[in-house]
Amino acid sequence: MPIRIRKTRRAAAEVRADAIVAARALLIAEGPQAVTLQAVAKALGMTHGNITHHFGSAGGLHSALIGDMTRELTGIVEHLAAELRDHRATTREIVDTVFDAFGGGGATRLIAWVMLSGKPADLAPFHAAVGELVEALTGEVPGRRKIDSARVTLAVMLPALGHALVSDHLEAELGIDDDAVRAQVATTLGALLRLDRMGARHPQAGPARLSEPRRPHRRVEA
Repeated sequence: MPIRIRKTRRAAAEVRADAIVAARALLIAEGPQAVTLQAVAKALGMTHGNITHHFGSAGGLHSALIGDMTRELTGIVEHLAAELRDHRATTREIVDTVFDAFGGGGATRLIAWVMLSGKPADLAPFHAAVGELVEALTGEVPGRRKIDSARVTLAVMLPALGHALVSDHLEAELGIDDDAVRAQVATTLGALLRLDRMGARHPQAGPARLSEPRRPHRRVEA
């Protein structure tokens, strides 16, 4: 008599994690309207009822996705702030990390979705992390008072968000490639912080690293 091997049911935590990954892919590829229980179930080869069982409703799935992406985005920004405090990040590396997160990482679609949904409080941890990053940036300018945080935010965050929205059209119609945009934003940020081309020194940091050759940066996901 043949031996029957019972298939092990996937753990609830594993199903939820896989569903959030699938939902995120749909958000990045097609926008918020594509993030449905049916679409996620289809992507995972599962039934609609199975996904509903784990999230309760489409709203539950959306909340889980927003929470997961916000935590990851917050972690990225907090990591940047720590790198700045330890003098391990250049302006270009800051720009690259933020642009990666807002572009391929999906942060722009996430932020637009949350704001249009009328629930800005969902992004509170991210906003706090951005404040920490700006504090780390402006606190590194020697011999002067801290730069207004709005100018630093305008110099990096808004270009990253706008570029993520229109980058394909800019490259196709104007011939402006991604690297050129990032380089310009890094130059603007460096000039704003008065560290670019000045050899500015932090009391304990040694020579500023802004003029060093750019090292390969790690792609991040948000």
